Amino acid sequence: MIKLSDFNFKLFVFIAFAANLILRLYKIDLAPFSYDESISVKDTLLDFGHIKHEAEWDSNPPFYHYCLWIWAKLFGVSEFALRSFSALLCSVTLLISALFIRKNFSKKSSFAFIILFSSHPIIFYYSQEARSYCLILLLACLTLISFKNSLDSPTIKKALVLGLLNFLLIYTHYITFYIPLLQAIIVILFERSALKWFSISALFSLALAFLRFTKGQFQLILGTSPNATSRAWLKKAEFTDLTDFITKMYFHYFFYILLVGYLCFIIYRYWNAIASKKRLIQFLWLLSIAVPIIHFIIGLFIPLFVDRYILYSVMFSLIFLSISTTYLNSGYVLVILISVFGSYNLKITYKKDFDFKSVANYVNLNQRNRSVIIHTKDLFGLFTYYYDRQQYLKMDKNGDFNLQNKNIFTARDLNDFKQLPIHYENDIMLFQGFDNETTNKEIYEYFIHKGYSISNINGFHGLKFVLLTK
Repeated sequence: MIKLSDFNFKLFVFIAFAANLILRLYKIDLAPFSYDESISVKDTLLDFGHIKHEAEWDSNPPFYHYCLWIWAKLFGVSEFALRSFSALLCSVTLLISALFIRKNFSKKSSFAFIILFSSHPIIFYYSQEARSYCLILLLACLTLISFKNSLDSPTIKKALVLGLLNFLLIYTHYITFYIPLLQAIIVILFERSALKWFSISALFSLALAFLRFTKGQFQLILGTSPNATSRAWLKKAEFTDLTDFITKMYFHYFFYILLVGYLCFIIYRYWNAIASKKRLIQFLWLLSIAVPIIHFIIGLFIPLFVDRYILYSVMFSLIFLSISTTYLNSGYVLVILISVFGSYNLKITYKKDFDFKSVANYVNLNQRNRSVIIHTKDLFGLFTYYYDRQQYLKMDKNGDFNLQNKNIFTARDLNDFKQLPIHYENDIMLFQGFDNETTNKEIYEYFIHKGYSISNINGFHGLKFVLLTK
């Protein structure tokens, strides 16, 4: 086996970082923005101070959007510019994690992590999206390191750093609260000597939360927000949600059962060999295996179970599996199996939910004297982004866009359709997303009453194209 010096191994890790970044950037702008990404793009046009108020109706807190706002001012709002921020965050996570594993365990464990992390298709997918999940991975990685350092030799400085990182995690996504919760369990049950320092850390996190969270955000967390309808799409968990999470993140039940059994065996068999790393291993076990179960159980009663919300638990399971190879070489069998299946399922680019890029091109080429209606109103910004970028950048203070001078309109429901200033003697191109058959039936009956005939035309991913002709 080839043995690398520390310098050469660090060089290898930096090469892996660069290769990861290049691979994630390759064709990163091929697919158009998804609806969820369009919210991130739209937030880059807001005043910086207004972003936190946008979080009062969104299900996500604002820290990622603050970071993306700064990034957009430097590099613009193209697909490549905004998505490259996620690609960079993900690659930096790989770099920091690999160096951390090398420092505390072994080179071969670090190498195993690079293979696993680089080949995981869901992590790769979110590294090509302008959303918060790669920032969560980076902050979760930094929190893991900070928590270990705080337990090894607690100081006021380390306590404050941990408190800051825990706050930033929750300020990026509420469902990351499992991480500081499990830290508290580890400290209370096994490391009471560090309880004073952890209490300082927790109080600092709470102080930052009270300083930065708005009243609307607290209401959203407590479920008393008047804007709670923004989360109406969330549902209570069913057992199939848990099994879907397993097959999506770990490719097959067999791999997940094998992984859980193997990680439990490592703790049982090598407990004495990891004396100085016991708390770190316990913490990783909880983050890897307990978080999905806890998330599912809570989701049975509160509608919050979404698999991507706990993507960070998958990263921790990859770290744990990698570390195990320090103690048991046969762990590489599982590393190879998971990385091979991951590579097989990995795609360089993915289709998004709505292809408004093609719609905008089609309208530009075929509108002529026809009116165009985008239904629903939530999708109008995404259409405007691809139809007229300069007009998109002129978003008004209410977050709306206006293309009426080009005979292009938007509507949310039948009442909106009735108020549109359109010429009913012209043909109409109607593009619909978020299908609601009851609403659609009312709309179609309205236009039939106006003397239109209706033709459904396919060809745009995720959208229904209806041509209304006289």
